Amino acid sequence: GVAPRPASHQREGHSAVRVPFSPARWTVGRPWVHPTDMPNAWPRWIVALFTVALAGCSPLPSPPTLSPSAPSPSTAIGSVTVSGVGTIPRGASSADVLRVAFNEAAVASFERGPGTFTVTITDAAGSGSAVRFIGEPSTATSPGSLGATATIGGANVLTIMIRDSDTANIEPIVVTGLGVAVSASAAAGPIHATLGDFTGSLVGGAAGATIAALGTVASGP
Repeated sequence: GVAPRPASHQREGHSAVRVPFSPARWTVGRPWVHPTDMPNAWPRWIVALFTVALAGCSPLPSPPTLSPSAPSPSTAIGSVTVSGVGTIPRGASSADVLRVAFNEAAVASFERGPGTFTVTITDAAGSGSAVRFIGEPSTATSPGSLGATATIGGANVLTIMIRDSDTANIEPIVVTGLGVAVSASAAAGPIHATLGDFTGSLVGGAAGATIAALGTVASGP
């Protein structure tokens, strides 16, 4: 049935109280119906029709759930500039002329605080006992903000450390004063150098990266 109109809508004598027009109060077939009267304002056949129509509608698909992508690993060292030791005969040593600059990949790629990494050299056959570093490594030409040092840890391993970094500028870690000695049994060919053991503020370095043009072991004596 239809609910009785509110008292404000009923005639009293020959006068009627008329509620001002509002879109919220308009329904089909019955003007000025308050939203609270809506369930009783529609004929039942219209309500049934809408119920059947809505029942046949498929629900809207849910929006896809986006999973956060894993962060890409950063690379602290972007490139390596080398002035090598040249060609070394088997059983001989080079002059202490090796200069290697490990260039920061971008501003703030070197994080704040201390960090270390290593450079390991081998002969062309991968032997670490056939080649070794010699000389006194120096980092004097590196920026002072790095507090860089370099030491020969094992015969063929160079350990490089920084104490801090300037995150507003790109900084190179420069090592000089080194040479390479090769044994009489060293394999002829290029001397390989591999970076690794990145720790601390340099942990974003690419372990396994290699340095080219470090030097060559001659095929003859």
